[in-house]
Amino acid sequence: MVKSLQEQLISTGLIDKKKAKKIKTEQQKNSRKNRGSTASRDAGQDFREESRARTERDRELNRQRQIQNERKAVAAQIRQIVLANRLPREEGNDAEAYHFIVRGKVKKIYVGRQTREQISAGKLAIVEMDGKYDLLPSQWVEKLRARNDGCVVVYNDPETVETPVDEAYCGYRIPDDLMW
Repeated sequence: MVKSLQEQLISTGLIDKKKAKKIKTEQQKNSRKNRGSTASRDAGQDFREESRARTERDRELNRQRQIQNERKAVAAQIRQIVLANRLPREEGNDAEAYHFIVRGKVKKIYVGRQTREQISAGKLAIVEMDGKYDLLPSQWVEKLRARNDGCVVVYNDPETVETPVDEAYCGYRIPDDLMW
């Protein structure tokens, strides 16, 4: 039968049984430490990675909630401005349809002749709120555009001059109050 190296060293007298037993127990302790420490290191590292991922996910969710809350606040501000400053609807025999384009579709609102002229002159603007269109004095347009540019549908800014696209028709100006 083949003896282990330790038994061979004891039989030759190079080491005694006490020293051999001491070496064996130290090796066992070291192997237990290494096994336990790698497992605990791996578990600790896994826990840290999971907690890092969890905090990152929480940050992202908080950022999305904050953006959503800001959008709601802006929508509430726009609603408040429009409801407080909109002009009453004109109904009756003298109200005519004023046509305008919103996202590629022709929409209409009924206005009187004087209101139509004010829209063409840039004194009034048409704004969209909750799928409905209202008239608003031009002094509120910049405040609405600062919050959300998409809510102002029609505003003929008197300070901007339109340049004709085709030079052949540069002498002919298209009126803003053109009836369709």
